[in-house]
Amino acid sequence: MNIIGQQLVIFHASQSPTLYDPSFMKTFRLRRGGVDVVRMYREDSARSDILAVDWSEDIRVTSSVCARKVTGS
Repeated sequence: MNIIGQQLVIFHASQSPTLYDPSFMKTFRLRRGGVDVVRMYREDSARSDILAVDWSEDIRVTSSVCARKVTGS
């Protein structure tokens, strides 16, 4: 449950989501493994190599009937 100001959003989300569960929203990966690019560079001030990972994701509402917004007064 998320409370933001005078609005309350109630939604269903599965602890172990599958392709067929009725969760309100899901995050999909756009590529196999979800990783687009792995970059490595040297950070001289820290005297270490840095590995940076860019990944892609697509967040979608998959079941709008599984959520309700309640506005208070």
